[in-house]
Amino acid sequence: MTATEPALDKQLATILKSLAENSRDEDAWRSLYGLMRPYVYSVTYRMLRGSQDLAQDASQEVFYRLVKYCNFESLQQPRIFRSYLMSVSRNTARTFAMNTVRRNATEPRKVMKEPSAVLPPEEADYADQIVASISGTLDAVNQSILRRVIEGYSLGEIAGEFGLTYSATGVRVHRVKQQLFRMLAKSKKTAR
Repeated sequence: MTATEPALDKQLATILKSLAENSRDEDAWRSLYGLMRPYVYSVTYRMLRGSQDLAQDASQEVFYRLVKYCNFESLQQPRIFRSYLMSVSRNTARTFAMNTVRRNATEPRKVMKEPSAVLPPEEADYADQIVASISGTLDAVNQSILRRVIEGYSLGEIAGEFGLTYSATGVRVHRVKQQLFRMLAKSKKTAR
């Protein structure tokens, strides 16, 4: 045990007590997320063999499952809670890994409309330019997601194509947009 673990255990015990008393305590949830997210992410990242996007999605799902199913009254000891959290993280990562394998095994996926059916040709060319300009910072899946967003597909359609949940697709779209905004802000600063 390192010197910081007793302090973390004390902080975690306080958070767990708050959540046992009021499971809707937003400050306690923020504190729990801030304290335990690196732990959850490291477990899911290892289980998903280094896939950052899947690990981030799985980490979000772990906290969703905690909100929905966790009985904090019976998990007051930090050591026991961490064991429970590790089990939830591993099981969530396994589910994500199995869904990925299953999705890859059932190719081809639903065929989406051609971009020209969604966007006029000049706008489709513009979409190609946007995706090409940011392609160095995005993996292939996120490039495809960005392309679908530009083409005007709904989150439900994108989720169906990529075999993701609606909420995981929303998170991915948000991340891709944030990367695009950061890139545009950076290019705007260098243009000055």
